[in-house]
Amino acid sequence: MPFDVIGETQRLLLNGLFTLVRLLVGLSGWASDAVFDFPVLRLLADPAQCLAD
Repeated sequence: MPFDVIGETQRLLLNGLFTLVRLLVGLSGWASDAVFDFPVLRLLADPAQCLAD
C-alpha cells in the first residue's frame, strides 16, 4: 500500500483551513459579545432609548 502524498497533503491543508475557520468564528463571537457588553455603549444607548420612547 503506497503512501499517498497528494492526498495526505490535501487532508492536512483542509484540516488546517477548517481549524482556522473555527478559530475565526470563535473570535468573531467573542468580539461581538465584547462589543455588545461594552459599558460605554450602554451609557450611550440608555439616553437614546429614552428619547426614542
